Amino acid sequence: MNNNCDFTYIGKEIRNIRKYKKLTQEDISFATNLSIDTIRRLESGKVDIKISSLLKVLDTLGIEFYNIFENIEKSKWSTVEKYLLQIDFSLNSLDFDKAKELLKDFEKLDVSQLSITYKKRYEQNLKFYIVILNENITNEQYINNLIDVIKINHEYFKIETFALHSFTKFELRILRTIANRLRNIGEIDLGRDILLFIESQINESSKDYPLLAYTISRYYDLDNNFEKSFFWNGKAIRTSINNNDILGLIYSYYQKGDLLIKQKDGKAMDYINMSFELCRLSGRKKLEENLKKYLIYNFK
Repeated sequence: MNNNCDFTYIGKEIRNIRKYKKLTQEDISFATNLSIDTIRRLESGKVDIKISSLLKVLDTLGIEFYNIFENIEKSKWSTVEKYLLQIDFSLNSLDFDKAKELLKDFEKLDVSQLSITYKKRYEQNLKFYIVILNENITNEQYINNLIDVIKINHEYFKIETFALHSFTKFELRILRTIANRLRNIGEIDLGRDILLFIESQINESSKDYPLLAYTISRYYDLDNNFEKSFFWNGKAIRTSINNNDILGLIYSYYQKGDLLIKQKDGKAMDYINMSFELCRLSGRKKLEENLKKYLIYNFK
């Protein structure tokens, strides 16, 4: 154990938990048979100590050894995650220029201190965004490149046998993105099966559920199966409200209006206008502009 950054984090965690449990450094010293000076230096992150001594302190505080190192990884990952949130916000707002700008900085991040598992996560995220922001590739290239992204963590992955694998939440997102493109190359049944498989892997309280339900609804809409499209759109609206998901509500309200336009229902614009209002309230001007363009196209 000789990573100064890690030890600083460990010392801070130990100090915070000790104070939370209303224990003094003297209490820890007495319980572990370590000197008070050692406890003080440990909490300040200024010294490396034997694993056996660290385990005594962690045991006294009721902290699992693997948990504290998992927290270290999460702390290092937080910088990466900030970029992911910003890139996703730009993508969901259809501000692709901003997303590309953020991606350039994301690609330059120093991830050398991350564990192998987190490095794979970073690599998957990076390559995923590179693919979806590339406007100059065919549908087949797009799908194959995303399959390669999944293979970073699943060496023998094949899209035809997708159900045989266990996926992370992000990998399920990659699958959903693949499913969106499969329809464009005529693989309708496979695309639908993937979407329904993803739905079986998450529950309705998941933050990913509203947009998934919206995607399934859109899939049936494109196949002119309006009964099922309305069914899944209803799920998208309900779970967006329950999960406080503004983006999901923007898309699902707009979709409900679009479906009603096709049914020549006079209530269509009520939902579409609610979608536009949510865009304004959440600062998604670019998304509102694009949705209005789609609306004009639908009225042609």
